[in-house]
Amino acid sequence: MIKLLIGLLSAGSMAMPAQGSIILPSIFAAEFCSLRDRGLGYEQALTVAARGARVEGKSDRVKFHGVMVDADVLRSLEAIEVVCPEHMNGVHFIGEGVK
Repeated sequence: MIKLLIGLLSAGSMAMPAQGSIILPSIFAAEFCSLRDRGLGYEQALTVAARGARVEGKSDRVKFHGVMVDADVLRSLEAIEVVCPEHMNGVHFIGEGVK
């Protein structure tokens, strides 16, 4: 789970380095799932989808399993779980305790 979060955060940080940005969850999930369905590797799909789904803005920070993460990242991962759960590799976010 943490590898997925770190991978997504790293991929997104390369998209707009000079300014704050957020991930649009529905666009991210649709792109990620489409890329995975077409055979793109997991990390490559994360990177491409995160770059394509970023817009200028600032995300709220939330505590998830004791780690502070951007709320848009969690929403994006939850969107993947809804759109294409087969690509989550057994990781589940829906119903997890976000504080």
